[in-house]
Amino acid sequence: DMANRHWVRALTEALTPWARPAGFPNFIADSGVTVAYGAERHARLVEAKDRWDPTNVFRLNHNIRPTG
Repeated sequence: DMANRHWVRALTEALTPWARPAGFPNFIADSGVTVAYGAERHARLVEAKDRWDPTNVFRLNHNIRPTG
């Protein structure tokens, strides 16, 4: 398991010069949502989430957490 993780991390690092700056939303962890969407777009998504889903019912995806 550790050998595979090391291999994947090394490959990812080697490919970084040719990678998209944001990545693909389908392949990110929750911590990368802001990076994938960019700060401005992520802020707009948070505003929409605050307005339309303040209790975070729709959270079983790459979650945009409401601020409330």
